Amino acid sequence: LQGFCCCFLLWLTCAQSQTVDLKPAFLSVNPGQTATLDCNVVHDGNYIYFFKQIPGEAPQLILYHNPSSSSPTYGSGFSSSRFSATKNSAGTQYQLTIQNTEARDTAMYYCYKWISASNLYP
Repeated sequence: LQGFCCCFLLWLTCAQSQTVDLKPAFLSVNPGQTATLDCNVVHDGNYIYFFKQIPGEAPQLILYHNPSSSSPTYGSGFSSSRFSATKNSAGTQYQLTIQNTEARDTAMYYCYKWISASNLYP
């Protein structure tokens, strides 16, 4: 058990995450419309996570992008039928799109960048 804890603590120190600003800071759309949020991540090659949080509730993973995969992985209850994320050719800007918006989409949205150890210590 000590070996596991030591490795786990070491692993935690070899990576970091950053909250990245989503633009616009406030967005209002009518039900049925499309909402688009931009996430500027500066550098390519990192995992990008999008979360939704309704006030008073835990954050929910919408999707994440693995830098070595062309398609995102979706969290429970989210699918490509309404949620998608694309990145620009430089990999520095991600765009979260919510199609056919519903009242239950009213929430705070977050973009996180996970920086792996290989990116911290090349």
